[in-house]
Amino acid sequence: GIIRQYIVNVMVSETAEKLQFNVTSSNTSLVLNHLHPYYNYSITVAAVTVSDGPFSQISNIQTPEDVPSEPPGQNGIIRSYVISMTEIPSNATFTREIEGNHTSLVVDSLHPYYEYHCTVAAVTVGMGVYSFPLTLRTLEDAPSGSPVALAVVELGSSYIQFSWQPPLPEQQNGVIEHYTVNITEINTGIQTQLISSVPQVNVTSLHPFYNYDCAVSAFTVKAGPYTEFITAVTLEAKPASGPRNLEVFPLSSTSILIQWDSLLPEDENGIIVSCSVTVKQTDDNDKVLYRFSNSTEVILDGLLPFTDYTCNIAAQNNAGLGPATANIHIRTLEAGRTLTD
Repeated sequence: GIIRQYIVNVMVSETAEKLQFNVTSSNTSLVLNHLHPYYNYSITVAAVTVSDGPFSQISNIQTPEDVPSEPPGQNGIIRSYVISMTEIPSNATFTREIEGNHTSLVVDSLHPYYEYHCTVAAVTVGMGVYSFPLTLRTLEDAPSGSPVALAVVELGSSYIQFSWQPPLPEQQNGVIEHYTVNITEINTGIQTQLISSVPQVNVTSLHPFYNYDCAVSAFTVKAGPYTEFITAVTLEAKPASGPRNLEVFPLSSTSILIQWDSLLPEDENGIIVSCSVTVKQTDDNDKVLYRFSNSTEVILDGLLPFTDYTCNIAAQNNAGLGPATANIHIRTLEAGRTLTD
């Protein structure tokens, strides 16, 4: 009979989709467009006269590979994957490529507690489009740098206030939970550790005119390195006690020798500049003699013969006069006598 048209059946193996095309009898070919890359198609043809004839044997064809499209469009054999990572704070980007039979990658040498945007592209005959970015954040770690700008803000005779700034942002490696402050009393070697949630600390109950070293570290999930020590000296305070071992000896009927030992170092509270010697006539409080000395003895003359006196001594530094010793009683010799008589 007379062939009026042709029927072309197309089966898509990957999706089981069936397509049918009618072709005029004047054409013996058909161009199929918009096919999927790297898909298998089964094609049969039948001629139509007054009715449909039998279909031809199946002809199988596979479209060529192409670069991958958006997932899940592989469009060919995946030969590799390209992973692109962008470090958010610095905007630095780096890539890694792995074989196509792997679908995971461990990326090391990243910065602690930084955000990264990660995208992946598949490679067939070329590289496809990147996936939608996935945002990741690395875990916290100990700070890699110490706090900065450690300084003395204020000090007194019994306290020192220190302040500092957090480590540089790229060295923090996490959220600063607190700061650890190490204080060393240089004079005694005693160490004290304090915890502060803010970048400053007021260290109290210190000894006057002592040297103190201070170093600070920041803590996230672990402690970071300490700063270099800075040294501060508390201000002077009045001496805590009087000189030790006060002794008084009569030298003659009008003079006495007063001797003493220096204060204990921990009682000086500064630099002792002099000692104030007070001598009072026992039965006349209006008759008071003062003498300042920067040694550990003084001879006081011009006294009355065979008269009772009380004597005490107090040490003085730049902060003022400390407490006096207990009174010692002494009597001058009789007139005309000396200590050698």
